[in-house]
Amino acid sequence: MPMIHEYRYYTSLTRAPLARPPICLRYAIWASAASLSEKYKSFEDLLYERARRYLDASEMKGEGFVNVYYAQTWCLIAMFEAKNAQLEERRRAFWTAFYGDRWASVLTGWPTTINENEISTNLPVSELSFEFGLAEETKPFTQAFSPSGLGQVSSFSALLSASKLYGHNREHLDINSPNECVEDIENREFWKRHRRLDNALLNTFLYLPDSLRLPHGLDDMNTVLIHMSIHASSIKLHQGAIAAAVKHGINSEIVRHSQVCALTAAEEITNIMRQIDNVDVDLVNSCTGFCLYVAASVLIKDQQSNQNKVDEI
Repeated sequence: MPMIHEYRYYTSLTRAPLARPPICLRYAIWASAASLSEKYKSFEDLLYERARRYLDASEMKGEGFVNVYYAQTWCLIAMFEAKNAQLEERRRAFWTAFYGDRWASVLTGWPTTINENEISTNLPVSELSFEFGLAEETKPFTQAFSPSGLGQVSSFSALLSASKLYGHNREHLDINSPNECVEDIENREFWKRHRRLDNALLNTFLYLPDSLRLPHGLDDMNTVLIHMSIHASSIKLHQGAIAAAVKHGINSEIVRHSQVCALTAAEEITNIMRQIDNVDVDLVNSCTGFCLYVAASVLIKDQQSNQNKVDEI
């Protein structure tokens, strides 16, 4: 928008240092220009950050802050941030659809509609950057869930990771091919996938950033759901292993190991629920109910098993 007089602006740059336009305006103009240039686009975020930093510093001084130069700077900054916010809104709309697709598949048993292998969209930025319209570099979907990538994810991205693992569990248990041959524990695809998914769940817990760990993150219901979802995924994974082992009469040691893992995950979900018992129910994500259902199925079965043992004695 033509709000800066070109000749007047260039002339003002030849004045004494204190009479020139503030440095924040120059950086804001450069950032706007860089955003329109393929050659200098890589400098766009750096120039914007410097403009914002100088502008904030000038505002904190208070004296001499209200003039046309600062008004022009704020206009340029606002347009730049609006562009970032709009881009992030589009990105988050896609990821919300992905999240809903994975949970719909888990809850109904229907196949997923979004193919992970075709996703080239980067993960969402942090909540703080989204709220203030700040540019932030995020990782592509294919790289974000590696051990190095998990340490930098936002709460929204971690939720996507949990739903992704849930989807993989369902696909793992639904596959039916000649290569499955569940009886061969070491070499067949079923058990290879089982171990791979089990390791993925463990790595997700190990490499989550400190801000998404419990009990530090109990005030954030997204963090609570992340942990409950991962534990519920572990339960479903081991329940599938138990069912396959029992059906094919495989080594009872595998059954006992999976029973212990499922029970441990169910108890963790119970402990998390105890820690948030004073939270307003309206703030709790609706998917939390499914995690509680999965945990309850394990605890009830364990209770029935213990009761049967007592009756036998």
